[in-house]
Amino acid sequence: MSMNLVNKFRDLIKNLNLYDENQKLSLIDQLLSTKIFICLLLFSLTIIILFTSFTAQIHIVTVDSPSEDFFKQLSMKYSQTLSCLCQQTSINQGEIVSFHPQYHPICSSQFINQTFLSSLTDINVSEYWPIDYRLLVSSHIEFLQIFCRMTKEKVTDVLQEFSSRYLITSQILSYNAFQTQMSTIVKQLQQNTMAKHKHINDFIWFSIFYNGLYSGLRSNLNMVIQSVNKSISPIKYANGLNNCDCKRNDTCIYPAYILNVVERIVPNDGSSALFILPNISVNLNLKQRIRKIQRNLRQQILVYNMFPLSNDIKDGIYATRFYILCLILGLVILIFYSSISTQIRSITIQKPSFEIYKQLFEQYPSTLTCPCSHLSIKYSSIINITTTFHQICLSDFIKDDMWLLYSMNLKGSYSGYDFRVSGISPFRILQKLCLLSNETITNELTVFNNLELFTIQVLTDEVFNEQIYSIIDQFRQQTIASFYDLFQIVQTSIQVNQFAILENIDTDTALLEGTDYVRVIFDFINVYENNCSCALNGLCQRSLGFYCWDSPCPENAIANRFIVPDWFISCSTIDSLLISALTCFYNSSCIQMLIDGFPLGNSNNRIDPRAANVTPLNPMIQSRFTPLTKLDKIISELFIEQWIHSISFKKYFQECSPNECIYTYEENFNISYIITTIAGIIGGLSVALRILVPLSVKLIRRIFRSCYTSNEQNITGRFSIFIIQIRNKFQQMNFYRHHKRTNQTITTHLETNNDIVLIKQQRIATRVYIILFLISIGIILIFLTFNSQINSITISSPSLSTFEELYNKYSSTLICPCSNIAISYSTFVSIQPLTYYQICSSDLISLDFITSLWGMETREEYAFNYDRKILSGLFRVLSAFCKLTKNTIEQNMKVFSTKQIITLKTLIRDSFESQIDSIIDNFIVQTLAQFQWIHHYIIDMFHGNQLVHKFNLNWKLFLSNSEMNYAVRTVPVWFNESGKSCLCTTSSSQCFRSLLETNEYIIQIPGIIFGCLPIDGLRQSTLGCFYDSTCFNEVVDFFNMNDFRNGHNQSLPSDFNLNSSVTIGKLIDELFVKTWQNSSNYSNYYLSCSPLSCQYSYVTRNSIIYIITKFLGLYGGLTVGLKLFVWHGLNTYWKIRQYVIDRHQQNQVVPVT
Repeated sequence: MSMNLVNKFRDLIKNLNLYDENQKLSLIDQLLSTKIFICLLLFSLTIIILFTSFTAQIHIVTVDSPSEDFFKQLSMKYSQTLSCLCQQTSINQGEIVSFHPQYHPICSSQFINQTFLSSLTDINVSEYWPIDYRLLVSSHIEFLQIFCRMTKEKVTDVLQEFSSRYLITSQILSYNAFQTQMSTIVKQLQQNTMAKHKHINDFIWFSIFYNGLYSGLRSNLNMVIQSVNKSISPIKYANGLNNCDCKRNDTCIYPAYILNVVERIVPNDGSSALFILPNISVNLNLKQRIRKIQRNLRQQILVYNMFPLSNDIKDGIYATRFYILCLILGLVILIFYSSISTQIRSITIQKPSFEIYKQLFEQYPSTLTCPCSHLSIKYSSIINITTTFHQICLSDFIKDDMWLLYSMNLKGSYSGYDFRVSGISPFRILQKLCLLSNETITNELTVFNNLELFTIQVLTDEVFNEQIYSIIDQFRQQTIASFYDLFQIVQTSIQVNQFAILENIDTDTALLEGTDYVRVIFDFINVYENNCSCALNGLCQRSLGFYCWDSPCPENAIANRFIVPDWFISCSTIDSLLISALTCFYNSSCIQMLIDGFPLGNSNNRIDPRAANVTPLNPMIQSRFTPLTKLDKIISELFIEQWIHSISFKKYFQECSPNECIYTYEENFNISYIITTIAGIIGGLSVALRILVPLSVKLIRRIFRSCYTSNEQNITGRFSIFIIQIRNKFQQMNFYRHHKRTNQTITTHLETNNDIVLIKQQRIATRVYIILFLISIGIILIFLTFNSQINSITISSPSLSTFEELYNKYSSTLICPCSNIAISYSTFVSIQPLTYYQICSSDLISLDFITSLWGMETREEYAFNYDRKILSGLFRVLSAFCKLTKNTIEQNMKVFSTKQIITLKTLIRDSFESQIDSIIDNFIVQTLAQFQWIHHYIIDMFHGNQLVHKFNLNWKLFLSNSEMNYAVRTVPVWFNESGKSCLCTTSSSQCFRSLLETNEYIIQIPGIIFGCLPIDGLRQSTLGCFYDSTCFNEVVDFFNMNDFRNGHNQSLPSDFNLNSSVTIGKLIDELFVKTWQNSSNYSNYYLSCSPLSCQYSYVTRNSIIYIITKFLGLYGGLTVGLKLFVWHGLNTYWKIRQYVIDRHQQNQVVPVT
């Protein structure tokens, strides 16, 4: 049985003939061609199978709206290839990061409780010696209160600002990547916050110490008054053999003791032919062979029939000729069209190197696009910034304490404006400022290097350089501004609060005797040029020089009086430095004059040899500052001579790391395009012509034949004959019949019974084929008719109106990526104060009003009109803060304008306006909060250091006796006006008074409040009285301000009235801004975003053209495949049925007769 099957299969293969319809070939040729075809087919299939088996296939799987758990599973399995695009590319950091800061237990302990601090109140605090801890304990506890409270406020502000920022990401980060990135961001936030806080602390302490402010705790200076003699000496602390002097060193420390009141402890010293061609004779010569080929070819062309199934052979031949003509004509048209049309070719280069990118950019600069795989790049990866400092910061004048030893051995008494007394202190400030400048740049660079450049695609070299240079310039300006703004606000706060600076040349003391005490008061001496008073002007100056007070001075010595060029003394040591220049210190002769003049007035004075060997500044070194440049200008530029920066476009390209680069170009007469165009259309064209041409030829020939038909035959008869012919044609239709050539004629073989059966089967197969074909065509047409398709449309460089029109129609599918994802706020946002409170433009802050209110500068005025001068000081503080707040707003607006909005996709107008409104609100809130914090922090630091006010607002000074070595006693001021007593040492924020005393008269000006410092009283005060004519005139009369009578323009609109409850502190906290004006321009934003294309999609029913083209595309395969399937399927069925019948007949029992 098995051998039977094998033999049958072998005979089947041996007799298999795939070319039996081709009568031009003999039977042997047909069988041979079949075997060759099968061998080649099997060989090709084997190669294809092997290739596909050993070729890795990339399967792209898309999961819609995955859950977080499913995303985690996918990220664990496919961590290298998983890509999940975010619907929102910018995510508010406050939604993904939460903070719960834990503070040191001291900040929640009873030690910072106000009750505990009040229990430390001691009115006799000044009776303790400087090293007695009871003198300092209340100040230390108050500092703890300040540090805990202000640190919590600062952390809250920083976290609010952090929460308002956005994390930019185009695709979901993995869990580990998210944790790493968030940890890095949080760590940077912590480091930056601590560094900035330390910087502010250092700056405030620097200003307090180097201005020589006098502390009521006498921890830095000691003033002794005995009879008419007054001496001021710095507190010295002994540590072993070293003495630490609080005048020269700000780090003096000593163990804290609690001592007996009358005892005093003296400090001890101690990284080739396969077959023969048939039917060709080789005995003919070449010419005869060519003629024979021509005759055969001509004969073949004349009888060539591509439609052999036609009943009329001539119909087939004519149809063939017409088909070939149409096909050739169509090909000519296609070739001509594809040859003259311009093609835009798009080429993609995968993983391009930097060198390849440069070559591509040189060839295709206008069409090359390389999308970045990393949208954000840290500045530190592409920018390197360094600085060079002014030579003063590296000179002998401030390093190794060489020049600072100049006055070390000075003996005798000298004028306060003698260079030997007051000329060296500014160099100590220069030394500290150089360190602060370097610290500022280091901190700002740390923050800058962690910032990121956002680009969606590789920028051109030119655009990259332009953008980076702009970023560097903005960084430079902001760094300088942040330093100098802080410097100014601290210095201004010190100036206007009129702290006692004992060593100032314009400060003197006077004694007021009481019944059982002698008070020490301060008054001003007019020693500055142009009768300038530091009480009213912080820019007073006097030249420093050498002055001989001993008599007689050696006539042959240095001149009796020598002025140091461009070196001045002013209201404070820092002010002195700011108005001076380094002119003398570039000149070796001038420096030598300073050295030679050191003994003037006292021959025993010997200058320290180290100070005498200083090297002058070199005027030949290239500098942007001249020797005559004021130090204020040099300091405002952070001592920086040159900003040195380097940028790397190559590193930027590497960090951007484009996965591909795409460029396009135009091309004509492209052979591959012509071939692919013809190959893509020829199939459908051929099928259409094969259907239409035979029908058209038959119809035309029928029409011609009917013209010769007898006209006697009526129409009904012709129609009946036509129907009968159609029926007969359908019954005899045979798509599977075989034609054989015999004596050049075509006959149908019906001689045998097998032939009759074969034709019958062929006709059955034809009918089945037609039924299945029609059913399939119907299904296909129904499917194509009722099926919908998604059309994706791309609009290049859409205008704003086009974008908005598209959004109104296709809002759910429209995507317009920005070509510029980082856009500066200055491009589309404007914000500025619209109106300020009127107080900052009134006469009340003018110098004339402040001077008139100040009064005379006599000792009697200072003795009995303290409160008048304090009141004048309030308006000086107000004037200073009006200017300071405007500068703060201007600087913050400059910084705001350089910030950027990050948008990967074009925002619609509503989203844009909503986001901009939020940005503007955050700017205003953060600007106010930042100023309020630094303002309050500076005031608290003043209180914590117990700085003495010149007019005894917080401390009073009294003479002592011999038991206290005549050291001036400092007693904190006791406030008890409201019936609740408090001291400025422990309750500075609660101590206020409204009664003013002047010339033994007491007056209460409505709204005016005095506190422990002028700024304290000003913050609690209102100015309604000064905008009420009656009340204002009473003030004018009381203080006898005749020179200012009717000088205040009260007709201007005011924000105050006599009963107004709006305090100046509230106005200061609002930066004196009444209303803000802001505007945004969506058109400018859209132009800056500049989307290169917009893509949208929509669902439609298939069009008739789509149905026809799709049908023509399926027709060829369906015809061939279905024809083979029906014949072989039925053939298999008939063989199985015949096999069953044969087996049944073999098993049939035949009776024996």
